[in-house]
Amino acid sequence: MIEPMIYHGEFWIPSDNTSEQCVINTGTLQIVEGEKALLAIHKIKIGGVMQTFDTISVVWGSIADDFPVTLFGVRFQQLKGTSYVSFTVRFVLCGQHVRSLDTPAFNECVVKYPHLHNWASTNRLSLQQNPNKWSIEIDKTDIHTPLVESELDIGERAMIFEDVTTRLVPFKQEAEQSSYLKFQMDRLVSISHFYELIVEFTQFFAIAQYFQQYPTEIYFRANGEKVQLLYSVGQSDKPRRDALIQFSELKDKLPEMIKRWHSNYKQVSPICRYLLQTVRQNTFDFPDFLIVAHALQGYHKRFLNKKDGGKDIRKYKEEVDILLDRFKDVEVIKKININTEVLEQSRDKYSHLIPDEEKPLAVEGLELYALTKKCKVLLTCCILDMLGLDTDEINLCCNKSYLSSIIPT
Repeated sequence: MIEPMIYHGEFWIPSDNTSEQCVINTGTLQIVEGEKALLAIHKIKIGGVMQTFDTISVVWGSIADDFPVTLFGVRFQQLKGTSYVSFTVRFVLCGQHVRSLDTPAFNECVVKYPHLHNWASTNRLSLQQNPNKWSIEIDKTDIHTPLVESELDIGERAMIFEDVTTRLVPFKQEAEQSSYLKFQMDRLVSISHFYELIVEFTQFFAIAQYFQQYPTEIYFRANGEKVQLLYSVGQSDKPRRDALIQFSELKDKLPEMIKRWHSNYKQVSPICRYLLQTVRQNTFDFPDFLIVAHALQGYHKRFLNKKDGGKDIRKYKEEVDILLDRFKDVEVIKKININTEVLEQSRDKYSHLIPDEEKPLAVEGLELYALTKKCKVLLTCCILDMLGLDTDEINLCCNKSYLSSIIPT
């Protein structure tokens, strides 16, 4: 592992990445915590001729007492004179040279999120009070047993673990509980494969907690050796206690939910992305309404179309009516009372900029904002349904979550 700072070293492109080996000398690698790394090179030789690049897929380096690094996605940034060129770096792999993002190299990946413990955890820290002595007790019972474990594909598992770290310095003792995601493979797989899973589960955790979050640390392992991946870290939203998926009540069902999420991810991901774009935002305009209104239609077409009596439903109002009927026993759906004529005309008006007189039922202003919140509630129920929850479980999630607080009256 390397710390954020500037490192001097030697860098080169592996010889099989170009027809003629490129030797890069005397460069500096700047690691900025949570941001893209920067590579500055003082000389680039290819057959003795100076050359710059738009993007280089992989660069190898040796820094800090021959410590190996692999740089992926090296994009040209600036050229000064004839002997200095700088690049931005998408990923820095610390401690190992790997040919490409698609090279099978690791069988284990650990991903840490800043707020995962707010959702998936048990209480392992307790304060013990005696008359003259207070102490913090750490329960490490079964701490190496995953809280949740699910098989994704043959030979691929996703697990959520807990951990407790301690730090002792003079006059200060700290104990911190955390949770992390781990992927375990029966074979070596590529960084690209792991990264696709990380993106997939980052969205799952965002839906489960109903706020955007991003990983802060990624590690790989092969043969027990730990290798860190550095990258630009996204800004996670401030966590809340009112998560959508109630972890403690639905913990036993989470393996099945994760498997369903993995199986349907390509179909549901664009829909969830639309929903998350509008969650807990501070501003509103009609495109925010359209995002959710179109996502409802997308959900029906991807998951329910042709499943009801074999009929191919193409009219927007009929599609939403089917969704509302599917969740007619869900309490929040009863409360929001969506008028599908109003919804359809509003969608048509703002999608195609139709004159007001042609869509007299279309709403605007505060009414459109309220309609958008109702659509978010319905879309969220659709996603919970896709995850395999029944009506009682959907009621549990909606009534105990942030969702109940946004239901318009």
